[in-house]
Amino acid sequence: MKSALLFKTSLLVAVASCVLLTAQCDNPKEALYKKYHEVVSSAGELDDEKMQKYIKTMRILRKTGINFEKWLAENPDGAQKGFSKIESAIQEGGFEDYATFVKVNAKVAWAWNMAQAEVGMERQKNLN
Repeated sequence: MKSALLFKTSLLVAVASCVLLTAQCDNPKEALYKKYHEVVSSAGELDDEKMQKYIKTMRILRKTGINFEKWLAENPDGAQKGFSKIESAIQEGGFEDYATFVKVNAKVAWAWNMAQAEVGMERQKNLN
């Protein structure tokens, strides 16, 4: 129940942010792209060291995450403690903090999406 509420709240915040950008920018799509580019660029290059930390952290989070939703359901007022558990897992994986991990995660997602887009375009080209 709490996780559904958290998801709905996060979704509402995301929608509200988009509406705010739309209202304040001549080209909200461009503003969103610029902001995303700033965040992704601030992660630096995806070198071997970062990727090893990322993979290690994702494995820790996955192992922890299996029971996390159950723990949160049993501890509905434990959001801060829950966040601390997540941040500890991220630090155990080698990242200095949550924000740094999120930026690297965004860059990994971007790189993955670009690679998939290239594969898709190549397959499409070969259909003709």
